[in-house]
Amino acid sequence: MHHADPHPRILLDPVHGPFAGCDPLGGHLHRPSPATVPPPPELFDIALTHRSV
Repeated sequence: MHHADPHPRILLDPVHGPFAGCDPLGGHLHRPSPATVPPPPELFDIALTHRSV
């Protein structure tokens, strides 16, 4: 029980939580803008080097 206690507080934070833009009646009030910086190329190196053959 101690593990789950902090999670609802963070998830349901009305300002900074992941559901801050959701309204139970109106749905999503705003959508976050997409990332403006492309991911670094080395992020995908691990997928290419650890492929199963």
